[in-house]
Amino acid sequence: MYITAYTDQDVYSCDTRYVSNYEIFADGERWILQNSGAIAYYASRTYLINPKIITEYNQIAEGTVSLTLDRAVSDGLHEDYELHNFSMQRVRFSLELSLRCDFADIFEIKAKRLVRKGNVTTEWRPKTSELINSYEHKDFRRSVVTSLMRSGSRANFGF
Repeated sequence: MYITAYTDQDVYSCDTRYVSNYEIFADGERWILQNSGAIAYYASRTYLINPKIITEYNQIAEGTVSLTLDRAVSDGLHEDYELHNFSMQRVRFSLELSLRCDFADIFEIKAKRLVRKGNVTTEWRPKTSELINSYEHKDFRRSVVTSLMRSGSRANFGF
């Protein structure tokens, strides 16, 4: 579910690592994994619950909110997030996605001799809720576009 830096569990295409770190938080707190598994050769489902979260509005007890993540790989990576509140009170928190892209060469990663080359830039497009991470090194160019398709809340970008 989580992709953490300095491991081989990353997102690759054509010998290039696109995503090197991927984590989901609720107001800065890491979700708790309950179960996960493949539902098809190209898809997986992950079940998570919230840790105890203290927000500016109230305290959310551990395990009262569930997050189901459905992931499918086809012409890209598609994810659906589904939140359920099982408490008797209204909850409000920030659902945060942390994403890091380095566009590293797979052979350098496996040899554990990563040499940073080129330039990685990040652009946030608030009107379309798109985050674009781009890489350029000489004539080599790659990008990752992360976009929010549907949500009940407006997306924001932060460092």
